[in-house]
Amino acid sequence: MSGIKPAIHSIYLSRLESDYMIVGSNRKLRSSYFDTEWYTSFKEQSPLVASWMEVRQIKQYSFEKETMPVLSVFLKLNYNGIMVVNLDLKYFEKLLANNVLYPGQSILLLDSKNNIICSSGQIPEDWKIQDESFTGSHSGTQRKKDYYEIRMPTANNFNLTCASLIPFSSVYEITNLILKSTVILSFILIVISGIFSFYRTRNDYRQISKIINTFDLAQQNKPLPVLEYKKEDAYSFILQNVVQSFIKQSYLDMQLTQRQLSLFSAQLAALQYQINPHFLFNTLQSISLEIQKKCGIDNSAVLMVGQLSDILRYSLGSPDKAISIKEEIEIAKTYVELQKYRYCQKIMVFWEYSQECLQCKIARMLLQPIIENAFAHSKREEQDILVKIRLRYKNGNLQVKVIDNGIGMPPEKLRELKDSFQTPDDPIAAVIHIGLKNINARLRLLYPENRGLIIRSRLNLGTVAEFNIPQDFTQE
Repeated sequence: MSGIKPAIHSIYLSRLESDYMIVGSNRKLRSSYFDTEWYTSFKEQSPLVASWMEVRQIKQYSFEKETMPVLSVFLKLNYNGIMVVNLDLKYFEKLLANNVLYPGQSILLLDSKNNIICSSGQIPEDWKIQDESFTGSHSGTQRKKDYYEIRMPTANNFNLTCASLIPFSSVYEITNLILKSTVILSFILIVISGIFSFYRTRNDYRQISKIINTFDLAQQNKPLPVLEYKKEDAYSFILQNVVQSFIKQSYLDMQLTQRQLSLFSAQLAALQYQINPHFLFNTLQSISLEIQKKCGIDNSAVLMVGQLSDILRYSLGSPDKAISIKEEIEIAKTYVELQKYRYCQKIMVFWEYSQECLQCKIARMLLQPIIENAFAHSKREEQDILVKIRLRYKNGNLQVKVIDNGIGMPPEKLRELKDSFQTPDDPIAAVIHIGLKNINARLRLLYPENRGLIIRSRLNLGTVAEFNIPQDFTQE
C-alpha cells in the first residue's frame, strides 16, 4: 500500500444505519463533518449499483476556502456498508504529465461517458469530448487534423479509458517509447483496482492462512488450534468441514498403518516359528554333550547333532532381515548331508548357479523346506533321489527352481495343493502341506508383488517348485 499512499486523499467508511463514519483512523459524526456530499450521492445511487466513480471538489481541511479536485471511488460493502476512496486528481495529473513522451502530447483519463477525469496538459481545440467513433469501451487509433488519437480501455469495473493525443510532428521521433507509455498508464489503473482487491481478499487470505497452518500442524502431529466458525459464512463452513475430514482421514491412516505393521510382524514370526522352535536348539546342545561324554567326539551321532544345531541356529535369525543367498545355500547343503544318514539309498543334489547370484539377498529358510519336501516324496527306496537346484539372476529378480525325480502328483492333488495356498485358514490343508504353505505365505508377506510359490508336477515324473525374489526390494 505504500506505493499508492500519495494518490489517496482520504478514505471514508460508514454504514447506512449509523450516524458515524470512519475517516482515516478517526471516528466522526457524519452530519457534522465538512464533506457530506458523498453521502448524498450514495443515497441517490441505485441499490443495484455496487460501485461507481465521481469527480468532486472537496477541501483539504474544514477551515480552507479553496477546494481541490478528487476522484471519489464508491464501493458498497456487506451489511449496508460503504467505502469511499478519494483520490487526489492533481497527483494523477502530475503522474500523467511525467509520462508524456512526445512534445505537445496530451494524456487523458476518461470515464465510461468519455468525460475527462484528468489530463496531463492542454487539450487540442478541435478534440470532441463525445466522439461517436469511440463510444463505450472501444479502443483504437484515429488520425485527426494535426494529431493521432489513441484510446485504450482498461480491465476494471469502471470502464475507464486512457486517451493519448500525439501531434504528427512528434510521433515519428520516439515511436519506440509508445509501449513504455502504455505500461505506465496501465499501472495507474492497476493501482485503482488494487485498492479494492486488497480489502476484498484480506479476509479470505486470513482464513486460508489458518487452514494451511492447521494442515501443517496435523502433518506434524501437533495440537490443532480451534478454528473460528460462523454459521452465516458459507466459506468458513466449507473450510471447517475440509479440515475435520482431513484430520479424521490422517488419524485413520495412522491407525491402519500401525495395525498393518503389527499384523505383518505377527504373521511373519508365527509362520517362521512353525519350523524353528527355539527350545530344540538348547536341547540338542545338551544331547550333543552327553553323546560326547559316552562315545567320544569323533562319531556320526555328534556330527548329526552338530549339523542339526547349525540349522536350528540359522533358522532362529531375524525373520524379516534378508541374508545372502550364499548363506542359504550353505545351510541347505548342511541339511542334505544330514538327510544322507536317514536315507539308505544314494542322494544326489546338483547345484547350478553363477557367482553373480551369490550377491543376491533372500529370506531365511526358503530352500530347506522345499528340498525336504522333495526327499519326502521321492520314489521307491531302491531308486536314487535326484534333486536339482537352479539359481539365476534375470531382470532384477533372483529366480529359484527346485526340480526332483519324485513320484509327482496327479492333476487333482496338484489342484488341491494350489487351492490350499488360497485358503490359509484351512486346518486340514495346513497339516498336509505345512512346509509348502509356509513358504508360499512368507513369500507373499515379504514380497507382496510376488506370485508366491509356483508348483508344477507330473505323476511318476517329478515335481518342480519355483519362486522369484525381487532384488530391488531386498538389496541394500
